[in-house]
Amino acid sequence: THEIVVARGCPAPFQHFADAESHLGETLIAALKANGFVAPTPIQAQVWPLAFHGDDIVVVANKGSGKTSGFILPALVGIGNRWATEIALKMNLGKDEQGPARPSVLVVAPTRELVQQIAAETQKFTDAVGARTVAIYCGVETGEQVAELKGGADVLIATTR
Repeated sequence: THEIVVARGCPAPFQHFADAESHLGETLIAALKANGFVAPTPIQAQVWPLAFHGDDIVVVANKGSGKTSGFILPALVGIGNRWATEIALKMNLGKDEQGPARPSVLVVAPTRELVQQIAAETQKFTDAVGARTVAIYCGVETGEQVAELKGGADVLIATTR
């Protein structure tokens, strides 16, 4: 078990998915469960309330602690809110094409391997909500990456290496 200590002024942690459902929604909760999560990890329990409150967060934790879904799921909720506006605009303009990449979320990682890991974890959740993830890193044909970006991206995960 993990001990969770909440400092004064911090929102209460989401120790159960039911605590987060009003923020994440049924689709993302179902995606979490489908990917083996039975409850929020200690990182997620602490981070999600802060993220939905609009606070900046710095997290340092071991691999497999739930950091990626700790930050990406609140970001996906924000993407969903942006989509509602864009759909209304497209209906008014008569456009139905995605257009070039205009990501709502930019994740910068120090290495290609970490970009690939974050992208794979993120993809589990973007698929569930119909968002598109693109990973950009060195060592891949530039034309392929340009084509990926032209296809649109809601979440862009990149490195300069």
